[in-house]
Amino acid sequence: MSQWNQVQQLEIKFLEQVDQFYDDNFPMEIRHLLAQWIENQDWEAASNNETMATILLQNLLIQLDEQLGRVSKEKNLLLIHNLKRIRKVLQGKFHGNPMHVAVVISNCLREERRILAAANMPVQGSPGGASGKEPTCHCKRCKRNGLDPGVGKILWRRKWQPTPVFLPGKSHGQRSLVGCSP
Repeated sequence: MSQWNQVQQLEIKFLEQVDQFYDDNFPMEIRHLLAQWIENQDWEAASNNETMATILLQNLLIQLDEQLGRVSKEKNLLLIHNLKRIRKVLQGKFHGNPMHVAVVISNCLREERRILAAANMPVQGSPGGASGKEPTCHCKRCKRNGLDPGVGKILWRRKWQPTPVFLPGKSHGQRSLVGCSP
């Protein structure tokens, strides 16, 4: 099963995270239509190699043109319009810097893997407790470098603490802090 198919099967709270990072980074329509092709390219390597990035960008536009031809036969006016608009935006945005598209797509794929890993992690305090198994990353980079995905894991949950705000012209004793009780 492709990574994109796995993403689509996530719970809504994880799908919202995917939606947020695709919003301004890369068109989700293209990610959906070209899922398998995108996942089969080495965007990580292309992000450091201008020639490879240029070829991948050209191939991405060719793949997009092929999809546009396919949907044109289906006479799906809305999709045709959106794909033409997206193609124009992609060409304008990345033509002068093809390595940037490789970085963007590589980051999107990495973020998808992070969200998939988070979705598969056992929830602390749930019945059955933690299984002790860490999710394993199957990306080419981790396999190539022999990285342990559990190393460097940072826990971001913290109890909310009010931020003290000093009001101008007031005494800065404890009573003048907004949100703090005497």
